[in-house]
Amino acid sequence: MVKDEYKEPWCIFCGLNSENGDAHKLTDEHVIPQVLGGWLTIPFVCRTCNNDHLGSKIESGLKKNGYIVTALDKLKIQPPDLAYCDANIEMDFNLAWKLKGYYNKRGKPEYYSQKIDDSIISPENKSKEVLKKQIERWEKKTGQKVDFDINEFDNLPYNLVIPIYGTDISFIKRRNQKPTITISGLDEPIPFRLPALIAFEHLAGLYYPYALQEEFDPIRSWILSDEENRFVLLNTHLKDLQPNDLNYLPYHYIRIGYQSGGLAAIVGLFGAIKFLVFLGEIGNIADFPPKDILNYYHVYNLSRKELIPDNPPVEVKKHDDLLLDSVTKWGQWKLHNHNQ
Repeated sequence: MVKDEYKEPWCIFCGLNSENGDAHKLTDEHVIPQVLGGWLTIPFVCRTCNNDHLGSKIESGLKKNGYIVTALDKLKIQPPDLAYCDANIEMDFNLAWKLKGYYNKRGKPEYYSQKIDDSIISPENKSKEVLKKQIERWEKKTGQKVDFDINEFDNLPYNLVIPIYGTDISFIKRRNQKPTITISGLDEPIPFRLPALIAFEHLAGLYYPYALQEEFDPIRSWILSDEENRFVLLNTHLKDLQPNDLNYLPYHYIRIGYQSGGLAAIVGLFGAIKFLVFLGEIGNIADFPPKDILNYYHVYNLSRKELIPDNPPVEVKKHDDLLLDSVTKWGQWKLHNHNQ
């Protein structure tokens, strides 16, 4: 896949561009997905790879992962109504049932009007509207006019059973109570291909020609496929931690390092979830002109929308060098074992 001369860049995944048809026209691809607060783009991914493989298969499920949506909310990257839009939210009023809820645009939890047993439960600000529709349905069904002035609803007392005479409709007008909020169903795992995608696109952003090297053919093929993972390890132990237990920070970071004859990366999401990525076997990095940048951690600051090279303490680097060395050896073993 090595290309020496070019007039128009090629897609870093499939090696095609608009010369191979409009479906392979290059588009701006976010290095960090927008759903994670990313803003920086690279123009090296074609429409087909972006639409058919990356966005739909890797990024689409991120809003169902509890750690990610909690970070989006806590860091105010997205308002709660968007951060938790795919969440299964239940509101417990210490009664015999739980109500299905959601977050409104003001970041307040609300519950839907819904039928529980034989009753319709409605939030206070929607009760009048729901009752009006019930009366209209009863009038249409029976052909009889109901003697009830809906405009008197606001003046009626709370917490009393109020029958509408001549019908089978009765209701209790209650003030909104503060429920206990539980969020379930946010158990979609973070796909291992996500940190691999971020690391590889970050590499292309640092030095595009290097991302075209044939040594990266295995990982680019894996990112586009649904094959068994043999490139990424999760270094953060999340199994026993609830989403609210983590300390989320408004940045992502990436470090790419050359260890044991291979290129590997550390990808940190929200400063709390760390992945190790094996990028490929590299015999020599002498042809990587800006190789000094491999010594830096590149921090994507989500608050200021800045990409900042950072040089952490020596102890941090030494520890992460060991991690990069480990994932490189593991990745090489997995790669060779896979090819046998």
